[in-house]
Amino acid sequence: MEEGSLRCDLNVSIAPIFEGDLAPSHIQRSKLPEGNGHRVEVKNLNSLRQIISAAEYEVLRQSILARNNTPTGRETRTFHVKPISKEFPFGGETIIIRKKGDSVDYRFMPEPDIPPLILDEESLGSNLNLEEFIEENMPELPEETVARLVNDYGISQDVA
Repeated sequence: MEEGSLRCDLNVSIAPIFEGDLAPSHIQRSKLPEGNGHRVEVKNLNSLRQIISAAEYEVLRQSILARNNTPTGRETRTFHVKPISKEFPFGGETIIIRKKGDSVDYRFMPEPDIPPLILDEESLGSNLNLEEFIEENMPELPEETVARLVNDYGISQDVA
């Protein structure tokens, strides 16, 4: 930290938001298959971009495993930025370092000051679904800003 560098670990587990009678009628959710929903730890991430990429990859990986009824298991993984397999030619893949099994050494204590993040229509405070909410409230992307500045003010792309 003295050098201004970042190093952190990421814990990811997927779980259904609603189960049984608690699910709103327009949302069809089911329980995870047996053996899924375990916390997977991704070690030694050193940038916000790596944190985001590792989280996105892990959610997709665990979702695919759940759909295929393949257990995720408790494990520790590392994140590779460069491509290492044909399935993910653009990189951003987590690789298993070790399996944790049912070891007591890996107990997880949730942070008491951080409540779970649930993104549904009620918590967003609108009638929009999550995708519509993000689309409506997302700031202008850099490419869109450049195009707008060039079109509206006639300045060059280099200056914009």
